[in-house]
Amino acid sequence: MSWLFLALLAPSFDTMINFVDKYLIEQKVKDSHSMPIYSGIATLVFGTGAWLVAGMPALSPRNALLVIASGAVAMLGFAFYFHALAKSQTSYVTALLQTTPIFILTLSSLLLGEKLTTVQFLGFSLVLAAILGLSIDKVERKIKLDKAFFQIMAGNLLFAVSFILIKYTVDLKGFVNIMVYESWGLAIGGLALFLTFKRARTAFLKSFSKVGRSTLTIMFFTESLFAIAQAVTLLAISLGPVALVGVLAGTQVFYAILYGTILTLLFPDIFHEDIAKKDIAAKLAFSLILFAGVWLIGSA
Repeated sequence: MSWLFLALLAPSFDTMINFVDKYLIEQKVKDSHSMPIYSGIATLVFGTGAWLVAGMPALSPRNALLVIASGAVAMLGFAFYFHALAKSQTSYVTALLQTTPIFILTLSSLLLGEKLTTVQFLGFSLVLAAILGLSIDKVERKIKLDKAFFQIMAGNLLFAVSFILIKYTVDLKGFVNIMVYESWGLAIGGLALFLTFKRARTAFLKSFSKVGRSTLTIMFFTESLFAIAQAVTLLAISLGPVALVGVLAGTQVFYAILYGTILTLLFPDIFHEDIAKKDIAAKLAFSLILFAGVWLIGSA
């Protein structure tokens, strides 16, 4: 099987997850504050099941602590992601998520001493220009950075911290091992939000009696889809060039435009993407610039 096909398949799955999350927020739980709790429960069950099937693999105490911490921090990032998704179009949120490599490279430079190249700086500039272009209000015709923008930026910073924590592990091997322990960390992060924030706890308890079972069923599906996407990515890396596989993950922005258009046409009461020809053309143009920036950052 072609590595190129696999590298393009994985982001299509990731984009599906974004739209399923949007559906859950809009039609099921109604309050994004409860989503991290549902996600934590789903990841706990899914990860523990994978651990049992895999023969209960164990990590060293150091690696286990770092991977679990990585998952807990990532769940805090997902909390911001869910809030942003509740307030904005899925395609816009998906595009903003593509700035995560900028945060990762910046933290890597500050904490790990990794040097940034001129090409990567150029890539940063293109990504920034694209994001600002996508943030232009179509009525006022000016850049409008709303709450969703800043929530995703906060989430991306936390995702970058989560990634950097993995870099501090020693001889960490095995996709299943990482997935299992990170899922436990995600569950701990969800539990922390449940215990710490009354609004999250109230939103979860209020929705659970009505839609808890169906929401968790869908969450298990998205967790399975995420695991498949990760496995497909690793298989693509094993068959092809690592840098190009990473770069092609940026095609998620184009899948978001495609899925958003189709879903808005089919289910306008649930999805509300801008699908006028000029809006789609603008999204495609800025997404191309964004992808070019991601390409420069990833291939440098």
